Amino acid sequence: MRGAVIFLALALPCAAMAEPWHGDWALDPEWCVNADQIGEVSPGPLRWSAEAMIGGENNCKITQTVPLGHGATRLALTCEAEGDSYEDHQFLMVHGDRLWVWYAAGEFKDAEMVEFYRCPA
Repeated sequence: MRGAVIFLALALPCAAMAEPWHGDWALDPEWCVNADQIGEVSPGPLRWSAEAMIGGENNCKITQTVPLGHGATRLALTCEAEGDSYEDHQFLMVHGDRLWVWYAAGEFKDAEMVEFYRCPA
């Protein structure tokens, strides 16, 4: 019992540090049924974590995270898709069960905004 209490005491601060954009997000809420097969089926959701963004044809390592406040975060990523490697930048904003992502491979002035819905955990 004492070991379980110590484990929880150590694990809870890590769980509390999860960012609001961590998790599975889909362009269409019905795609969330494929959350257990991210990256293997299409259409399906994307998964953002502290280390990576995966799903669809993309596998990206997050190389920089800049919290901007008010639910906004800027990410720098190194990605691979269909055999090609590229650098990407994303600007994320979360409000409730919605995630807005501005994709800007290079410059934010040419960014495209996409809206995602949070998949149930």
